[in-house]
Amino acid sequence: MIRQLTIISILWVLPCASWGQSLEDLERCANAPYPDLMYDYCTEAIEENGFTGNSLATAYLFRSTSQIELGNFEGALEDANNAISLAPDMVAAHNNRGWALENLGRLHDAVRSYSDALTLDEDYFFSLNNRGNANRKLGRLEDALRDLDRAIELQPGAWTSYQNRGIVFRLRNELDRSLDDHDRAIELAP
Repeated sequence: MIRQLTIISILWVLPCASWGQSLEDLERCANAPYPDLMYDYCTEAIEENGFTGNSLATAYLFRSTSQIELGNFEGALEDANNAISLAPDMVAAHNNRGWALENLGRLHDAVRSYSDALTLDEDYFFSLNNRGNANRKLGRLEDALRDLDRAIELQPGAWTSYQNRGIVFRLRNELDRSLDDHDRAIELAP
């Protein structure tokens, strides 16, 4: 579910012109049913199709997503950085960079990357949810709540934000609110 939402959000923020040389190759990359297949398709697109500019950045972005799902966070970080160097305004690439950094334990850097994404699009759900989670891990509970509240406002059907906010409420010893959010998360994703 998260991967599907991530791919949809990536496609949403990319202008059609950014697809460049071969929409079919990038669609194959984006629609691969498994992360290892996505990685292979994206690697092929990067190495063999002569992509440049936004098309190449998009291929790096998708490969970064596949590497996150495969647990290769160093590779995901490298690909997200490559995407950002080619397309600095690619919101999803900044989010992926943050996601990789967070999984590498570099929480302060992750928060900065999520903030970079939110500077480009203040309503980018994934970066709000992810920054809220990273802030929680850093003990910045007020910042976490602010981000998670906004994420829920933007996408009230996304169970992960309720789960993450429920954890924050538990840490604040607000057990009733924590239980309410966890119940809502289960309701949304039984």
